[in-house]
Amino acid sequence: MLNFSLIEKTIKYVKEKYPQLECLFTITTNGLLLRDKFISNFLKENNVFICVSLDGYKENHDRNRVTYNNNTTYDEITRIIDTNFKKYPFIYSLCCIDYKTDLIELYKFYKENDRAEGGNIPHLLRINFINDLETNYFDSFSDEDRKNFSENYNKLIDRYIELSQNGKSDWFLDLFIGQEILGFYDRLRFDKNSRFYFVRGACIPGDKIYVLSDGTYSICEKVCIDGLKIGHVSTGLNYDSIFEIITKFNETLISKCGLCNISSLCNVCYAHLINENELGITNKQCINKYSYFIKLIKIIEEIEKINPTFFEKKINETCIKNNKSKIEKFDLLVKNLWR
Repeated sequence: MLNFSLIEKTIKYVKEKYPQLECLFTITTNGLLLRDKFISNFLKENNVFICVSLDGYKENHDRNRVTYNNNTTYDEITRIIDTNFKKYPFIYSLCCIDYKTDLIELYKFYKENDRAEGGNIPHLLRINFINDLETNYFDSFSDEDRKNFSENYNKLIDRYIELSQNGKSDWFLDLFIGQEILGFYDRLRFDKNSRFYFVRGACIPGDKIYVLSDGTYSICEKVCIDGLKIGHVSTGLNYDSIFEIITKFNETLISKCGLCNISSLCNVCYAHLINENELGITNKQCINKYSYFIKLIKIIEEIEKINPTFFEKKINETCIKNNKSKIEKFDLLVKNLWR
């Protein structure tokens, strides 16, 4: 957003160069520069999907989302949204949490203020726990913070289980809890390909492209180490480099995770590398991940004892929704081609 002229140039170039394609543009921002009328109008005119970092209720957001001179930003961002994007449909919020987040307060905030509930806060798209890789940020949390977080998380899980047993849903709980459970439930059970060490969290380098300021391609914005470059804007993807990266990553995983019996369920990916040959995951983190998966199994068991078809129905609903979306996009593309 600090170089908005480049964003403007890119969108115009794509639309002029490929008018037959139905392109979707998305941008993630802390929201402050959306106060600029030219920027906000240009994004709206081009139907850009805007994802604003908004960490729920004011106190939670303002703990970390501050300006360079330590001013809080919740009031300013919500004012900008109300002023420039009140009726714009393609704006969403992304929420980050940590052990000081009051999950019950967070739940109440979105159930009262989210646009899905008739409020003014852009609909919540994703909730992320702040990454603990290569940081001492989490040293600041007390045992009491962790205990309170865990207790509130369990309260939300109990609510999710109760609703699921009765065939009911809550969009916030589906997003925060159910999404992970569905991914676990509908996992790849068997894999005949013995050449690759599969993990659920890793993409194939090149499936997503992150462009550095010098034009170099990296795997994604979360992979920040040197040596994992996969091409350049002037030459395209370098498939030899991609092959080497995949091979080296598989070797690293086998040495670290080869004996783990839940490795195919884990979300470990290239972003967890702290150098080309080492994962920044501690044994304690692995133990926590293992305990978490055991917890997921117990949740599924509790729900299916009362409502044995709940997850199959949820998965079918998701597939139908995704297929419908793909069909609509395909129909739109055909119409544009025939014009």
